[in-house]
Amino acid sequence: MKARHVAPRCPAWLKGDAKQIWKAYAGMLEDCGVLTEGDFRQLADLCILEARVHQVTAELLNQSVMVEDFRGNQVPNPLIKLEADLLQRVRMMRSDFGLNPSARTKVDVQPVRQKSEMEKLIS
Repeated sequence: MKARHVAPRCPAWLKGDAKQIWKAYAGMLEDCGVLTEGDFRQLADLCILEARVHQVTAELLNQSVMVEDFRGNQVPNPLIKLEADLLQRVRMMRSDFGLNPSARTKVDVQPVRQKSEMEKLIS
């Protein structure tokens, strides 16, 4: 069975930044013919991860790069590693959808052709 190239509805449980990211990606990916109904979970995961990157980055901007550990030693802020790990995962997921220049060369992106009025009537 072939999945239809249509943006799945945004899940009701997706909130805040993740919901805004969904709106930005879903239409663009649908227009490129990349998104199908079966991509619901993976797109939701990408949106959640990207929202977390925004949250961690915003928090990190308000903190020092070095923090004090429980012994009083200066150590790198653990948010730096968390941010890097989240960014790596986001990059991998974006690549799955063809959302970076090198990935677009590997993904067969074809705009979805809209049915004419006549095609709609006979289908």
